[in-house]
Amino acid sequence: ASFDYLSDARLPVAIVKELLGENVVQNKDTSQFVDFSKFALLFYCQGFSEGCTLTRGERDLRQIARKHGISLPDLDNYKLCFDKYDKDGSGRIQLKEFRALIAHLTKPPEGCSLPENRVSRLWLEADLNRNGHLDFEEFVLFYRNNFGDASEVSCPFENFYSLRTVQ
Repeated sequence: ASFDYLSDARLPVAIVKELLGENVVQNKDTSQFVDFSKFALLFYCQGFSEGCTLTRGERDLRQIARKHGISLPDLDNYKLCFDKYDKDGSGRIQLKEFRALIAHLTKPPEGCSLPENRVSRLWLEADLNRNGHLDFEEFVLFYRNNFGDASEVSCPFENFYSLRTVQ
């Protein structure tokens, strides 16, 4: 027996939650359905909220932006850079990918590279939870701390060296 949503004028709560977000429906009568008038009101009130218009991934990115006071255009730039070096598409930057990222950001002269101990120190600084990879939030924090905002166009390593003293 199939259910005809149109003729019954109600939708299962699970479908409404999928459309409008998990926290939208709070049935006090524990009904498994939302009638049309309640759905229309919910959609009117929530139809353009982030929960309805953005994917889970997009909402997570915006949460990171809010948490760290980053503009959405800057966050997009960070994400483009992150995705460029996340070669395997895992959503994480591994040490091998990090080496390529650092080589790009530091722009060493032709035929030169950063010493391995410097790359290791940067990796330890970046991998905050020491789990062997950088998630996007760790990447953003590392990038901002060492290379400035994503919108800056100056030499990225100037900021890195200006924050450190020679010992």
